[in-house]
Amino acid sequence: MLLDSTGQAYVFLLMVVTGLVMGLFSDMCMSLECLIGSSKIMRIFTDLTCTLGITLLLFFAMLFSTRLDFRLYSVGAAGLGAGIYRVVVHPVLRAVVNFIRNRLKRLCNSYNLKKIFQFLCR
Repeated sequence: MLLDSTGQAYVFLLMVVTGLVMGLFSDMCMSLECLIGSSKIMRIFTDLTCTLGITLLLFFAMLFSTRLDFRLYSVGAAGLGAGIYRVVVHPVLRAVVNFIRNRLKRLCNSYNLKKIFQFLCR
């Protein structure tokens, strides 16, 4: 037998979860870029930070699961996890964040809350 196939399901699932975390990390980097501004230097810095973080995450996941034995299905599983995140998790997460943001805006713009802030700022 050429390769031991007992741990392949474990490696596949771990790499899918790693792909999901890579997608979440990518979204966090994009959100950070929106918060701090989109000047050219900051965009380069956030892109490099995101790329380095994802590379380290993938490296340690492969080190932990396969002892850096390059297996194509493990890289494919990470890509599958990132694709699942982008298609399924990202839209749901975006809808939840937009809902919370709209509720907070509505709360901050309410008449009673404005009166309280005016009273406290006297």
